[in-house]
Amino acid sequence: MTDAKQLGGAFARIQRDMPPIAGVVHAAGCTDDSSIVSMTEAQVSSVCRTKMEGLCNLQQAVEHLSLDFLVLCSSATWFLGSHGQANYGAANAFVEAMAQAWRRQGIPATVINFGPWDEVGIIARAGADVAGRLVDRGFAPMMPHRAVAALEDLLRRDVTSAAVMDFAAEKWLAGVRVKDRSCFFEDVMPETDAPDSATADESSNVVDLLGSSDDPVKAMEGFLVEQLRRCLRLPASRAPDPVVPMRRLGLDSLMALELSLRIEEAIDQPVAAGVLLEDGMSVSRLAVNLSELRATSYEPRAVGL
Repeated sequence: MTDAKQLGGAFARIQRDMPPIAGVVHAAGCTDDSSIVSMTEAQVSSVCRTKMEGLCNLQQAVEHLSLDFLVLCSSATWFLGSHGQANYGAANAFVEAMAQAWRRQGIPATVINFGPWDEVGIIARAGADVAGRLVDRGFAPMMPHRAVAALEDLLRRDVTSAAVMDFAAEKWLAGVRVKDRSCFFEDVMPETDAPDSATADESSNVVDLLGSSDDPVKAMEGFLVEQLRRCLRLPASRAPDPVVPMRRLGLDSLMALELSLRIEEAIDQPVAAGVLLEDGMSVSRLAVNLSELRATSYEPRAVGL
């Protein structure tokens, strides 16, 4: 998709050797997750080129064709928000904009913002652990036949843009900071006082505990062990070893993003996900770092920046 000459040649061969092209489905995409403070230019470029440059090349290839449909597969992440996927969200926002522009030009473009699929696709390839974390957050992978049925229905209705996903708004909202919530949530969950209040109470309890403890480092370590256990999806009886580096315990990039969010929500202290994945970074070491920061500054400062 990113090679205009190669793509044009493929369309030329199809037009020469096969029946007329009735429609096109653009489903190209890739991910390279990272917290935005740690994201490199290469990560932005690799993810965005497939969508942005690929669609520009596709426009040149199909602009002279009379198509019945042009389906652009996008992702719900661009309007829901997904920690660690700023590059992927931006790329898919571009897909949405292109569909709107093509419609104004008379091209029958339909963009579908899919949630995760089961059995095939990025999430299926990532494994059961990633899929399980999405289920916990209210974003369950859907079976391919359901997604395809929804696609067929949207094409019959000639819709320009739609979202297709198995979505439990309550679960998703519980993992989103209030300041990060988009106006989308006002429509799907107009009443959010209870989750916000519960989150505020839990955060207040953690801060009170850390402030009143005779051993703040030990208290911080206990808090971090529990948050890490939850991110690793371990049973309550299997607390992770605080002196073992978190990467060796199984912490991956997505888990690190979740842990980073949990820490900031509870104690108002940003911690870059990349720091959590550093060689040698254990719960014990992180507890010391965070305790020192809290003791020397009233203003929260980002760890690792």
